[in-house]
Amino acid sequence: LLHQAVPGFERWFGIRPEVTAELRQMIIADIGAIK
Repeated sequence: LLHQAVPGFERWFGIRPEVTAELRQMIIADIGAIK
């Protein structure tokens, strides 16, 4: 889903985000905290 969000984020904010391993780990940690 991170990679799918890139084009929409870029169109909305005018900045192309980079999906990095660090970003992926941060999202995984966030999701884990919700459970």
